[in-house]
Amino acid sequence: MARTDSISHLLCRITAVLLCLLLGTLPAGAEAPATDTRRILALYDGRETDRLDETRLHRLAEMPLNFLGYDLIYHDLAQGLPPPAPEARILTWFSGPLPDRAGYLAWITAQLSQGARLAILGDPGLASEGAGDLTGALLTQLGLEISGTLPVTRDAALLWQDDALYGFERALGPVLPPLPLVSARSPQVVTHLAIRAPDGRASAVINSGPRGAWVPPGYAVYSAGTAGYKWLIDPFAFFDRVFGPGTPHPVPDVTTVSGRRIYFSHIDGDGWANVAETPDPSGRKRIAAQAVHDELIAPYPDLPVTVGIIAGDMDPTLGGTPANRAAARALLALPQVEAAAHGYTHPFDWGFYADYDRQTEERLMARAADAVAAARPAPAPLARIAASAAQWLGLPDTQAPVTYATAAEVLPRSYLARPFSLDEEIGGALATVAGLAPPEKSPALYQWTGDTLPFEAAIAATRRAGVANLNGGNARFDALFPSLTSLPPIGRPVGAERQIYAAASNESLYTNEWTGPFWGQALLSQTLDRTEQPRRLKPFNLYYHMFSGEKRASLAVLKAFLDRARDGRHIALPASRYAAIAQGFYSTRIHRVAETVWEITDRGALQTLRIDDPGSLRPDPLASHGLIGVRQVNDALYLALDPAVPEARIALSETPSSAPLLIESGWSLSGLTREDCGFRLRAEGFGPGRMTWGGLPDGALFLTVTRGGAPLWSGEATVSGGIARIDLPLRARPPVEISARCAEGTQ
Repeated sequence: MARTDSISHLLCRITAVLLCLLLGTLPAGAEAPATDTRRILALYDGRETDRLDETRLHRLAEMPLNFLGYDLIYHDLAQGLPPPAPEARILTWFSGPLPDRAGYLAWITAQLSQGARLAILGDPGLASEGAGDLTGALLTQLGLEISGTLPVTRDAALLWQDDALYGFERALGPVLPPLPLVSARSPQVVTHLAIRAPDGRASAVINSGPRGAWVPPGYAVYSAGTAGYKWLIDPFAFFDRVFGPGTPHPVPDVTTVSGRRIYFSHIDGDGWANVAETPDPSGRKRIAAQAVHDELIAPYPDLPVTVGIIAGDMDPTLGGTPANRAAARALLALPQVEAAAHGYTHPFDWGFYADYDRQTEERLMARAADAVAAARPAPAPLARIAASAAQWLGLPDTQAPVTYATAAEVLPRSYLARPFSLDEEIGGALATVAGLAPPEKSPALYQWTGDTLPFEAAIAATRRAGVANLNGGNARFDALFPSLTSLPPIGRPVGAERQIYAAASNESLYTNEWTGPFWGQALLSQTLDRTEQPRRLKPFNLYYHMFSGEKRASLAVLKAFLDRARDGRHIALPASRYAAIAQGFYSTRIHRVAETVWEITDRGALQTLRIDDPGSLRPDPLASHGLIGVRQVNDALYLALDPAVPEARIALSETPSSAPLLIESGWSLSGLTREDCGFRLRAEGFGPGRMTWGGLPDGALFLTVTRGGAPLWSGEATVSGGIARIDLPLRARPPVEISARCAEGTQ
């Protein structure tokens, strides 16, 4: 509790600064320049949960809001009211009355009167015995009137629903939640759900208007208990209606680069030395890490993979062996492998180490010793964890090992020989990996271990070390998790730092903590399909542990996904690149300078913008700056930006000018220079040099590829219908320069 309270206090302090960045929308008829905000002030009651990541705002609402381009700035009302936020977008999802109801009502009234827009999901936070009029006072400002709530809804019936906004993942059930008796009192308010009460009165249950909207408790999501939630409202349509500018506009996108869906893969080092079921080509036994090398990485030089090594598995003072280190060097020597750290002593419970006490840890070790006698055999991939715990508990070799369940429940980390040190856990782990990698290959990523809930100082340590961070989130959307509510947002705020979530679950969750079925990760295919259409919500992330190299079934499943990544629809990136793109989502600033013109700044590694439902508008390449390409996927345009242009400008037009524009590429492109009839640029990436360009005159397109000025290849492609499909028979690592020019006389 103390750790979360300290985070909440820090959030209160930084909110005052961040709220200064909350900027209003461009009012109708306003003159440029103006600025479109991407920030939403998310108010929560810290008394409901001591973990921000357990709030409904984070678990349910933030993902669709991220998709729409919004970044949530959290403030805990249990710590007091935030500073004024005029013209802000404000979101709440309370379970009951707030501690300072009158103060909150006065604060929110002041914000609404100055142009703020408010989305209320669930309880407005004001109702309590003797103070029911506070809720009415708030709803009046949204153009609504409430005359009471019927707790018994038997014989209530649906009168009308807006199918574009309601009944999204589940229809409203026959047993309705308590029914608020609501009526719209403004002609600008639109009703989306109307229900007839048992006594015949009509209630406009869900409405939206110029100042915001309210979705009463029980009407936003359906709770299925342990099965999770399903959306009743369409969160994309609802949030866009309440917060959106109402016209096509660009939003930062983390799923796409060069017009293609991102593919990235990362491996946690757990189970490194487990014995694989399959032998090596000579028939000898091999460890799981060698099987992964031989079966999943070496045969796929065109697919980058990030290998997160547990430094403790390499440390001879903790039981690390020469075979472990040899396997690590062999993996890191492969050109397509990116080096990463997966902890040093491999914490299970990061919160335990936010306020670390060695004596408490030693008592837990003693408790684990008492549990050994009743322990069931440890799952094979976690045998090293069990062996380590047994060693430092002073157990004889013949004693039954500590199970993984015992270790995870009782012991806060894998390697317990010496007191915990954050410097060792972050910096020491990175240094160990660097010592195993080739000199030119420094670790670029830190992959969180255990519960993947690092505390603020741990995330800060990775940032100071100059590496990205990744893991957590447990994203799934399949037959067993059939709702968007099982997809996490892009990341998790932790004080002044941010953790970036993985974009998919790993095989441990698909295989019941590696107890079977060992082919369970095959369900990932459903998540990939459901997050591609009708909206591209997540990139393709192939995430697993080294213990997957132990089983034939898991190897076969992973090979199928590797083959899928080669299907020509993806761009393969190292995992650290995705993490950097995700960080860029939060830093990106989008400034509207005219009706259909925006300036894009501070985007970091993020190089894609998306425009949903653009209608007849298209980017104008000559009126824009830093625009490389455009591709339509589903009902959205994906705009590829030039990394060489830090401050881009996007101009939309119904009659855009004609110029060469990238449609899609398997390589990352930068430094585009358009010429009279052709272009020059720099390219880097994995796999084949296939790309498609539009906006070119029909005829021959002559191509030259160089590296550092030295010629590598020349040839030509045919332009038909303005489209050129280019296939370069070479690799772009290191980067290459590409020059394309039309045949003489081509217009």
